[in-house]
Amino acid sequence: MNRILGFDGFLRRVISYLYRIILILYSVCILTTFDNYFKWYIYLNLIIIYAFCAYTLIPKDGMLSKLRLFLDYIFIYIVLFEKHIDNLPCCVFLLMPIFNSPNHSGAKRSYWVLFITPLLCYIVLSGFKIEPIFIYPFLFLFLITLLENVRNNIFKFYYSLTNTISIYNESRKKAGKDYKIYHSLINKLNSSKFSKICHTDKIICLKLINKNFSIINSSVFIAEFEIKNRIEFDKQLRTKDVFSDIEIVVDKKHITAISLYLLSLRIKHIVSL
Repeated sequence: MNRILGFDGFLRRVISYLYRIILILYSVCILTTFDNYFKWYIYLNLIIIYAFCAYTLIPKDGMLSKLRLFLDYIFIYIVLFEKHIDNLPCCVFLLMPIFNSPNHSGAKRSYWVLFITPLLCYIVLSGFKIEPIFIYPFLFLFLITLLENVRNNIFKFYYSLTNTISIYNESRKKAGKDYKIYHSLINKLNSSKFSKICHTDKIICLKLINKNFSIINSSVFIAEFEIKNRIEFDKQLRTKDVFSDIEIVVDKKHITAISLYLLSLRIKHIVSL
């Protein structure tokens, strides 16, 4: 798992270098196509300074990754200064950092810098004339990027859980202590962003054979276990692998709003609550 994440980080840095190279080449095309406000040597010095700063900041994380993104927009703004921002090449050049956002190599993305900065640049470059034809696509890009970030967080969270299990299996010395991993998983589940949607109190692993449940292990000691509305549950068991809002009784205490995940193993079933 760590090797996969390390390789992913390496690829992101490589793509970040390639992205800045493309950004510089794109700027040269714009500067040689449109009329420029500054002298040519000003732009030459700008490209050299930008290339040096970007090369220095790409391996950095935290606030420096936000500074790297802000540096991209400063470079783009100076190149586009006094040019017609409504032209497609200029508009695409302004939105390049947003197109590259899925490859953001920092630990966290700064949506304020990523979207507010180009919007302010557009307002200034257009002479404070806001055109809906630009604003609407901008909002759609924001929505798409936000959803992509949610999907990416789910992917990272899933692999974080599997990595926790993998590390535990590699480090455990005695068999029969598998239930101890549940405490680490519960802490990770409740410390994630998704804990606001679903809080995890306990984990119970059950074995289902011929419609009869038996407890394999759990994060807490359980003497009695029962699923309410068993007839309806058995009907759904044939077609569903994931259940929600299941009412159960644990040691004579009724529990609702529970999630159940079913894994089929040959003719047996392992059920995790």
